[in-house]
Amino acid sequence: MSETTSRILDLRDYWQMIRTRMWTVVAMATIVAAIAGAYVALRPPMYFSQAKVIVDPLVNPAITGVAGNPTSLQPDMVIEGEIVRSIDIATAVRDSLGLSTSPEQLAKTVRIEPVRDAAVMFIGYLASEPETAATIANSFAEEYLAARREQILTSVDAAITPLQDRIEELSSTAGEIERDIQAGDNPEEIGRLRATLEGVQAEINGLATDIAEIRGNATSSPGGRIVQFAAAPVKPSGPSLALASILGFIVGSFIGAGLAVVFGLRANQVGGRDELAEFLGAPVMGVIPSVEGWANRDKAELVSRDEPGGPAAEAYRTLATNLRFLRSQRAVGVVVVTSALPSEGKSATTANLAVVLAETGVRTLLVDADLRRPRAERFLGVPFGAGLHEVLAATSTLDDVVLSTEVPNLSIIRSGPMPDDPVSLLAGPHADSVFHDLRRLADIVICDAPPTLPVADASILAEAADVVLFVHDPAISSRTALEDAVRQLRTAGAEIAGGVYNNVTTLQRSSLGYANYDQYYGPDERSKPPHRPKPSSEVRTTRRPATAPGAPVVPVGIGKGSPATAETPAKGAER
Repeated sequence: MSETTSRILDLRDYWQMIRTRMWTVVAMATIVAAIAGAYVALRPPMYFSQAKVIVDPLVNPAITGVAGNPTSLQPDMVIEGEIVRSIDIATAVRDSLGLSTSPEQLAKTVRIEPVRDAAVMFIGYLASEPETAATIANSFAEEYLAARREQILTSVDAAITPLQDRIEELSSTAGEIERDIQAGDNPEEIGRLRATLEGVQAEINGLATDIAEIRGNATSSPGGRIVQFAAAPVKPSGPSLALASILGFIVGSFIGAGLAVVFGLRANQVGGRDELAEFLGAPVMGVIPSVEGWANRDKAELVSRDEPGGPAAEAYRTLATNLRFLRSQRAVGVVVVTSALPSEGKSATTANLAVVLAETGVRTLLVDADLRRPRAERFLGVPFGAGLHEVLAATSTLDDVVLSTEVPNLSIIRSGPMPDDPVSLLAGPHADSVFHDLRRLADIVICDAPPTLPVADASILAEAADVVLFVHDPAISSRTALEDAVRQLRTAGAEIAGGVYNNVTTLQRSSLGYANYDQYYGPDERSKPPHRPKPSSEVRTTRRPATAPGAPVVPVGIGKGSPATAETPAKGAER
């Protein structure tokens, strides 16, 4: 039998869900577009105006000429834009216009569009009045340029102050020289003083020329200019009713498509136990409530042992009771537990069902028949070792691998190491005799099989078993997966005796008529587990009890025409 895979939803499936519920998409898109349009229509119109500013380099006026001037490089327009929206500039705008708006709000509302390669910057403002938008935009531009001019004047003052101090010092020296000339009577000395005075006057004139040149440089480099003042706009710039409606329609379409997919996925879920029974063609034997921690694959919690008074343990007892009733009506020796997809709880169901059956006195054998990812054996805490793999490969016998557990009447056969080809091993020449011989080891054999859809193992095991117990988790498996799995099992000749509706949430249990389940099994009762003798932590050997001479042989668990007796015990231990 070739391996099969689960049908995974692809883009065509999602598109089919959306197309089937296209009215949901259209309705949601229309509603969101109408809401967006109404919101925009009720808002006052907004006007936007902007000024265009050319930003000149801030040339140091103390350096003659622009070439080689380290401050003559083109300014960084991003930085200049941040200066425009600074609190200092916004405060100057508020003070100059007498606005009541805070500087923080003004700085937040002004819009700056710097042009990196052209030393050009657009300064805009959005307001409810067109004149206000133009006035504030121009004010930001003017205050920004004023700040740059102030920066230039500050550099001018810094440059000419030492020159002016030097002129005052030289002027004082010249006055002293003139007084000495007037008081002197030596022509030669007077001539020398006059020559010195001419040098001082020349230096003073040179310093005055430098000061004039510095001031001239400052005048020729104003730091920038407004080349286009902001004008009061005639039409509002927003909000646009058409644009808002279009965006609303687009957003609403995405929301509607998402809802269509959600509805489609929900419609692809099995709605309840009656619908599950309809799909399986068999009754639902158990409804197992959700247990915290089941999603953690590293944690194998045996709730029937750890929380014997809880809702989940009681649900497993109901499942065991229904299975025992089925055995009273017909011969059921080997039960295969499987599901459509992984993580639906089949291993937890197998382990807990085996424990509950054993506690009722039924000699039970749990077989971890998942040769790929064994998990059921972890619930019972048995160590890793030889198991079904070695028996199917004819390197060990059943008696060699059967282990007793700390639960009375319960023994287990582990999976063993993973084989290279599990399908060939399960369908091999020794498989029929192995599953035939399993029936002599216990009253009932519970086999944990892999999920049905990903691999063919479950179909092979189901063919060799008497009946199949199908576990379904509504949060994991869909209608499509369930239908495919049931069809595959029936094609293999398997008989599905019943289903398990697993991992049912509180809300789902209410819809299924289990609303008061927890109230009956209250926390006081669940917190008091029944007294049990302390089990031995060692693995025990299952021994054959003595049979009274002449005792009748009672046939039990006969499946597929295989003979078995009720008093045939399991034997053998781990080797």
